[in-house]
Amino acid sequence: LLLPLMLLAQINKIEYKGLVHISPITANNIIKINRGEDFDIKKIDESIKALYNTGYFETIKAVKNGNTLIFECNEKPIILNIETGNLSEDLKKILKEKNLLPKKGEIYSKEKFDALKQFIKSYYLSKGYFNTIINIDKTNVSPTAINIKIVIKRGEKLIIRNVNFYGNKQINKNELLDEIENRPRTFWSNLPFTNSGKLNIYKLISDREALQNYYFNKGF
Repeated sequence: LLLPLMLLAQINKIEYKGLVHISPITANNIIKINRGEDFDIKKIDESIKALYNTGYFETIKAVKNGNTLIFECNEKPIILNIETGNLSEDLKKILKEKNLLPKKGEIYSKEKFDALKQFIKSYYLSKGYFNTIINIDKTNVSPTAINIKIVIKRGEKLIIRNVNFYGNKQINKNELLDEIENRPRTFWSNLPFTNSGKLNIYKLISDREALQNYYFNKGF
């Protein structure tokens, strides 16, 4: 947010309010305007954007007080502690390898936690678990620090009871079932190396292609 500024004056001083994790000297090296220059809205706007791009700030506001330019900053909190609760060791390992698991001492990033939640949902979906819920619980420890707890409620696996092929009139249904991965559960489904009868959405496209190829090879 940039408040209306009077432009017919030079900047004698630049101040910052709300800096915690970076120093005013560092901030001066980031902004695009200097002492002795005019109050240039474009440069001040570029300075705000440059500060935002560091990833440290939630909000930044520029204010003119006489010949002083003040950047009022609200920094993002630091993660003081993170509990991974019921994350499996295998999933933790994968998240660390992909650099998706936030660490203590990092700046909190909503975007990173959104990516984390999406990956965990996809991970469980690939294993046949639907409607998995991931909660990211934040607790304020201080104005600049938070604790994080990741809680996962794993969804249920969907069991296929029946598969219908609409429009099929000339080929036996069992022949078509033999061509696809997503088949109904049977008495033998609990045995190793047999059809589990559990829905795998990632196989739906290959199932469709398998059926298309089967029909093509049959001359349809």
